[in-house]
Amino acid sequence: MPAAGKFVTLNQGTYRLVRRIGTGSSFGTVWLARQHRQSSCQEVALKFVNDRLLHDATPAEAARWRDVADGEKTFLEQMSPWDGRHIVRLLDSGEDRGMPVLALELMATDLSEVLAATKQAGKTIPVQLTLSWLQQVNHALARVHDRGWRYLDLKPANLLLDSTHKCLKLSDFGSNRSVAMRPEHSFVGTPGWQAPEQVIDTGTEHSSRHFYTDARAD
Repeated sequence: MPAAGKFVTLNQGTYRLVRRIGTGSSFGTVWLARQHRQSSCQEVALKFVNDRLLHDATPAEAARWRDVADGEKTFLEQMSPWDGRHIVRLLDSGEDRGMPVLALELMATDLSEVLAATKQAGKTIPVQLTLSWLQQVNHALARVHDRGWRYLDLKPANLLLDSTHKCLKLSDFGSNRSVAMRPEHSFVGTPGWQAPEQVIDTGTEHSSRHFYTDARAD
């Protein structure tokens, strides 16, 4: 299981875990890790499948989580060559204990943390900064849609910020659904942050739950 000091070897190098820094999704954990080279030390965010949940998961649940991680990897690989369009960058990938691991560029914080800290301090976000964030989110979503995907999990915790809080990048692409596929899919997203069509079940009483979305749901 992930623990501080552990070394994880992926396709492009070996990384030493420093500390857990958050959750990437309901079944993911994210660690700060360092890759030491001869003349440099690069810090990255390593995203694992949650070890505790994996221990108690059924084979079907574990297979689904693998599919989600593989889907996120596939999407981010499509961003190559990288154009810096407000989407967190995939740096490396591989496996640990038979499950996918992603090495992502490390950002300083996320929008949910910034909003909570601002509220606690009794302050407000400047209008121009808010407009800049909105523009960057729109650029990221346009990139997702241009590549033929629906994002379907837009929320402050998935919007990462650099140390200046000026550069914003979209993260956590495990909920992506391809536009080329049928619009019908299983339940996806975070309750409270979804478009109506993401929570309205169109299935019948005796059938699987069906939801219909397209890029407009984002």
